[in-house]
Parts: sequence; structure tokens; C-alpha cells
Amino acid sequence: MIGKNDPIPEHLTEAVAARHTAVETATEASTKLTNEVNSFNRAIDQHNLTHPNQPVTHITTKDLNAEKADRTLRDLRREASQDDLAFSQQIDDLAAASLERRMALGAQTTIGEAFGELAGREVAAREGLTPLKISSRPGSGSIDQAWLSSDRFELVLQECKGPSAELGTKKVLDIGGVEVKTHQGSTAYLYEILREDIALRDAIMADPQLRQGLIDGSVTLRYREIRPDQFGHIQTTEFIIDTSKLDLLGWLR
Repeated sequence: MIGKNDPIPEHLTEAVAARHTAVETATEASTKLTNEVNSFNRAIDQHNLTHPNQPVTHITTKDLNAEKADRTLRDLRREASQDDLAFSQQIDDLAAASLERRMALGAQTTIGEAFGELAGREVAAREGLTPLKISSRPGSGSIDQAWLSSDRFELVLQECKGPSAELGTKKVLDIGGVEVKTHQGSTAYLYEILREDIALRDAIMADPQLRQGLIDGSVTLRYREIRPDQFGHIQTTEFIIDTSKLDLLGWLR
């Protein structure tokens, strides 16, 4: 852990600055979209725009998120009068602001993920760990980072998060065949991810000593979260898992 009184490494300082810029850009884009939505809603009132059976209702910024924007804009364009150029231009402005926000938020997420990955590497370097598998593009179907201790008696799995990222969730089938939601950091979540992470399994299978150690318990499996704050201080959180429920023998057969 890099505490509040510890010096921040230069590469993390650069990541702090990059994320700060990305957050500012995303905030400005969100404010711009809010202003465009408010202006558009006023235009709806002024133009008395209507659907065939009812007046057009006001929209919100949620109607223009990644999942809903295309449908919302398509519906609005269909209902707008073709000869009302000013109103059509407002729809275009709304579309541009929506896209700008989505791109800014996407950039913020990407930079935050890279920040978390750098923090994970920093912690591993300070602990003298050696890499077993590092994801170039971490995602929900794999472990972000896997490291071995210098004595090879510990396999450390790291979920690397940006300052504002949330722990993920995953739907799995329980013993009774019922779909349930699991949270990142739980034994059930790890069980599912291990079976999806082919690259990690291949790396372990290529090391017979490591494979055997995990199976017989001579190698300890650790699972943790690495998260820098907005200033670059890093918090390490150990997840409590029940390795007896991971069926490592079945996974590594």
C-alpha cells in the first residue's frame, strides 16, 4: 500500500494528472448535455410537438445514455416536422452532446482502468512478485493480474480498479440450478471467472510445479483488490475466499 505520507511514483503522478483531465472533460460534457436537454424540453413546450395520440413528454439525460440514445433520437426525429429546421437542428445538437458525453465517459473509464493496472504493477513490484499473467485488456471474463511470490508459495490474483470504479457482478447458477447474482471478490464470482480465464489456466498448466502446488495446497491462492485514490495513494483489500469451494483439481485437470 502507498499511504498518504508516502511519495507517489512519477508514473502514478502522470496517471493522476491524466485521470483528472479526463474527469474534468467528462464533467463538462455532462453539463453541456444537461443544458441541451433543458433547452430541448423548452422547445417541446414551445412547439407543442405531439405523437399521434399524446403530447411528446420531456426527456432526461438518462434517455440519452449508451443504451437508450439511438432509440430516443430516432423517435424524436420521426415525430419532428421536416420543415421545422430550427427544431431539427436542436435534435442534432442534442445528438452531438450525447455522443460527446458518451465518448468522454468512455475515455474516463479507459484511463481509470489503466490507472488501476499501473497501481497493481506498483504493488507487485514493491512486494517482489513476478508476473504469471497480465491482461493487456482487463475485462469481466478474466483476472486482471496474476503474480507469483518470490518463493513461489503464493499465487496472487489482483482485480485492479480505478478510483471511482465499482466492483463487478456476475450471474451464475447455484447448486439448485437457480440463477443468482455474485459480487466480485466472492468465492462464487472467482469460481466462475477462473473457468472463463483460459489464459490464466494455460499459464498454470504450463508450470507443473505451480499446478500441483495449487492442487495439494502447498501454494496459497490469494485474491485481492488494488485501487488507487484520485491522488495516487493505493489501497490493497484482501478478499476472503474459501478455496475448498473452487474445485481447483477439477479446474486444472
